[in-house]
Amino acid sequence: IVNYLGGSLRCVKPHRHRCRQLCVSLGEACKVEVEGQPVAMSHGDCLPLSGELHSVPQDLSRRRPRASICLFYGSAAELAQGSIGV
Repeated sequence: IVNYLGGSLRCVKPHRHRCRQLCVSLGEACKVEVEGQPVAMSHGDCLPLSGELHSVPQDLSRRRPRASICLFYGSAAELAQGSIGV
């Protein structure tokens, strides 16, 4: 999935996924919150997650766009059990 934050969209509400994921940050630096803790993300950084609550809080000081590319994954056994989902 690709999340684009630019124009009027400048935040991502808190959410979680029922799988593991890798998110790569592209563009302007930003702060991501993971389980309520701030994580600084710069261009090219990769954030591994495994079901944690995460968000990108509103930051009106950001002027340039940014995007994150997220790869979601799990094992064949988790898929067969129905215990994973995006």
